[in-house]
Amino acid sequence: MEQRNNRIIIDWQGLNYPPLIRAFHYDLAELSPLPKVMKLASFQRYVYFASLAICFFNLVVNIIVTASGVEGSGSWSFTSLLVLLGMFCFGGFMHIHMFRAIGTGSEKRCMVILVMQAIYCVTMFIFSLLSAEGFEGWTNISRINSLDGSYVGWMVTTVIESSLWTIAAVCQGILLYMFYQFKDNERKQIYSSSTNVGNQAKNKFKSGMMKAATGGIL
Repeated sequence: MEQRNNRIIIDWQGLNYPPLIRAFHYDLAELSPLPKVMKLASFQRYVYFASLAICFFNLVVNIIVTASGVEGSGSWSFTSLLVLLGMFCFGGFMHIHMFRAIGTGSEKRCMVILVMQAIYCVTMFIFSLLSAEGFEGWTNISRINSLDGSYVGWMVTTVIESSLWTIAAVCQGILLYMFYQFKDNERKQIYSSSTNVGNQAKNKFKSGMMKAATGGIL
């Protein structure tokens, strides 16, 4: 079934995402009549996939660290894998349903997405600082310095990963603000105008029915 307003048309029954599974409808092209809104949804998608890439980078680094014989690092790779799966599920749900919130104009859905975006942002900020169980945040630098031996490679990857998480957290914070602005401004403009068009059509229909019933007297 298509949902239409005076600007966008969305075919919610055209299940196409994720590829192969096809459990949801997700097509950013349907938002193309609203370029600003389309860019907002695209930006969230990019941040989501960037966070998965950082998680994968962390997993690879922890496998290498464990192989190099760092004491107590045996479970770090497993922790990294769990974090990757968690970010995959949570972030995936968020960016898919953000499209749905934009497409339906539902204020309730928008509020849920805002909360999820805030959680996602705080999580990435924590990852940028944390140094425990395979997390290579900024505080990991002091841990590396406290170890016997030289771990230049680990130090470099720590700086890279910490920087990436920091950038991702900042981007997600910007997205949180942008989506909040959408909820309070663009969403109301888009769907209030759509509602007005619908009401005008209903009024014209009722007027026509009244004239027909009274033989054009009214």
